[in-house]
Amino acid sequence: MTVNEFLDIIEVKMPEENAETHREGFAKIRAFGEDFLDRKTAAKTVAFILTEIFCEDFEINPASDYDLYDIFFCKSCTGHILKAYTKGIIPGVSRGRFGIDRPVSEEEALVFAERIFYPDKRVVPKPKRTADARFITEEEIKEHIEKGENVLVIDVRKRSVSREEPYPGPIVNFPFEELYINPRMISFGLKSANDLIVTKCDFGYTAAETAHFLTKMGYGNVFFTKP
Repeated sequence: MTVNEFLDIIEVKMPEENAETHREGFAKIRAFGEDFLDRKTAAKTVAFILTEIFCEDFEINPASDYDLYDIFFCKSCTGHILKAYTKGIIPGVSRGRFGIDRPVSEEEALVFAERIFYPDKRVVPKPKRTADARFITEEEIKEHIEKGENVLVIDVRKRSVSREEPYPGPIVNFPFEELYINPRMISFGLKSANDLIVTKCDFGYTAAETAHFLTKMGYGNVFFTKP
């Protein structure tokens, strides 16, 4: 299925009173053309419709409140996916996975399209945070190090963008994708269960998600920071 075929289904589901009003908006979306429709592309299409055509407001809880770890494998898709997911239009495929690259079937497309126009048919997920990590500033990190505490700072960006940077303590690079597969890989850098673990990235968003994930995996004293 392509994006345009998905749009055909959506326009068929659209109530007649809305059709003429939003025809121009849908014409803009068709610029996506014949792109293959996987779940991340469907989320992008749905998010555009909700935001640009129907002007729905979004008060989205952080992604760390939901069991959707794979959405960070496509950073440009995260916001779109959260809009489509938290609005109850496109669900995850299993616990912990949105299934970003999974093809969308015609049956699924029909359900998604109906939920766009009929809010009572949406299935809004509930936040599922079971553990909490805390934010820490770089100044606070320095204070812990000056007290002689062991602090492990983890750069969770992809190895291709990670770079050496001045930092007050030891820093290692473990991309989030790798930690999700094997969260125990950081253990070699810890001296005791009381050591501080600090995750960091460019903006702090993925660092926060990684920190919450690590707490769920049983690590204590987990923090996240941002530049």
